[in-house]
Order: sequence, then structure tokens, then C-alpha cells
Amino acid sequence: MPEIESQCVWLDNSEGTYKATRHLIELGHRRIAYLSCEMEVDDKVDRFDGYRRALEEAGIEVNPDWIEEVPFGEPGGALAATNLLNKGLPVTAMVAFNDFYAAAAMQVFKEHGVAIPEQLSIVGFDDVLPQCYFSPKLTTIRSPIESMAMNAARLSLEGTDSSLSRVFHPLLIKRDSAVVPQEP
Repeated sequence: MPEIESQCVWLDNSEGTYKATRHLIELGHRRIAYLSCEMEVDDKVDRFDGYRRALEEAGIEVNPDWIEEVPFGEPGGALAATNLLNKGLPVTAMVAFNDFYAAAAMQVFKEHGVAIPEQLSIVGFDDVLPQCYFSPKLTTIRSPIESMAMNAARLSLEGTDSSLSRVFHPLLIKRDSAVVPQEP
């Protein structure tokens, strides 16, 4: 909301999915799916923009068949995975709108005999799920929540004229769910 923007802090969501997609490209993936939500929120637009930008910079065409837009919530990831499986799993990697989508998709793929990350690399977003429940541990994008909260609190105390940073940059957390693809 423009009228309160000077009082807010936010994450550069586009940079997050750009980093996630770029990481997969650097590993050698060329067919990368994107799992998005159906809700009309700024995060949705910004996160898709980062995915699209990374593909285009690498000379990879954005293929609509690789994009799954599903209902918000954990079941969305399962639905997206099922849709990709029904298409014959035309991809070697996937960037998910959030960790919940990634976790649900990972479970469905495993149930259908898809080896993660050997056959399909997965990157989530938010780094909010305990890694002790994942095998393999999920590569994801982390928001610098503590720094964001500190600056938000300081902005409320110092006022809108403060020179504090309002835009925060996400971090790529490399774990075990993204590897070099098996096929060329």
C-alpha cells in the first residue's frame, strides 16, 4: 500500500526465486518447473518474475507446461506434483512458491518412485519447516526475518525519515534437494 510504504519493510521476493532458479541453472538444469499459488498477491507476481528472469537470462524459454498454479495451502503442492506426473514429468527441477508446496510435492513424487534429488531437484522458499522431517534436506530461500523485524521496530520508533533499509535480500540455503541433473 503506497500510503504506508515508508513505514514498512519487505523482502525482495523476485530476487529470491531468481536465486533459486539461477542455482538450478548453474547445476545444469534446463527444464525447470515453477509451482505457484492461485491467490492474487504481490508475492505471487514478484516470485514468478524472478523465475522468469533467471530462465530468460540463461536463454531458456518459459514453457507454460512447466508452470503449475494451484490452490494456496499444503494440498496445492501435492496437486501440482500430480499434474506434473500426469504430463510425464517433463522437467528435471522445480522451484516452489513456498516450502509447504515443496514438501507436499516431494512426498507425492517419492510415492510415485521419483528419486529426489537424483531425478528431480527441488528448491523451496521461506525456510520455515524443520529439516529433521526432510529426506533429502530441502534447499530453500531464507528471509532474514530477524533483521527485518529489528528494522521494522526501529522504523516505528525513529519514524519514516529513518535511513534504515526497508528492502531485504533473501539468502539461498543450499542443502541436499538440488543436485546436478543425471541427463545432459
